[in-house]
Amino acid sequence: MTELDDLRLNMANAGWNSSINSLLSTDANRRPLYAGHKIKFSKFLPYPRTEGRNQNEFSITANSLDNLLPVITILAEQASMFGENSQFATITNTTSIEPLTQVTQRKAQITPDMSVYEIIEEMLHSGWGYHDVFSKARNNQTPYRHFSFNRWDWQGRRAGGEITIWSLGLTTSNWDSVVYRLAKTALGSWDKFPDSIPMFDARKGVMVVDPTRTKIIYDRK
Repeated sequence: MTELDDLRLNMANAGWNSSINSLLSTDANRRPLYAGHKIKFSKFLPYPRTEGRNQNEFSITANSLDNLLPVITILAEQASMFGENSQFATITNTTSIEPLTQVTQRKAQITPDMSVYEIIEEMLHSGWGYHDVFSKARNNQTPYRHFSFNRWDWQGRRAGGEITIWSLGLTTSNWDSVVYRLAKTALGSWDKFPDSIPMFDARKGVMVVDPTRTKIIYDRK
């Protein structure tokens, strides 16, 4: 695990869920031009709740993965200052004003020994955004991770909605390998579906043709 994963795991054990997702600025066909990352910690509050709110939430943005660890460390320190008493049932948002990083459109180069964050960096340059959730259910003693890659364009066209490939309930022992397999499947689908819109078959773990969107986007009878 990376130092960032260790930090998020410790926060999960303290009851704080964390999510990181891509912030993408796109062209007219929804192809990414600039990318950043939004990090959020959230924690459900016990009863009684005040002001109709049920969780503390802290969020901040980073313009590159290199900045994630220092930024998320500050955010974790801020979140840890709050206890579980109902008087803390307010939402505090801290957003940086760092500019997004320019995306260089190129084919991703990934290997099995890469960390999740190294794979993310490569996937962004191939137009794939991501959503990474680290949480701990109230009745579950083991933190788990949900991860997905996503994009809104396909082969130079708008995809007619989000194309998403995901895996749920990853554990500390398998998330690097699972994210690597998701990335490989996503990248392989670009060559496998040159003239159709794909969708993810979660049961089989493969990409298949989306007949409805393919018919609409390619104006097929």
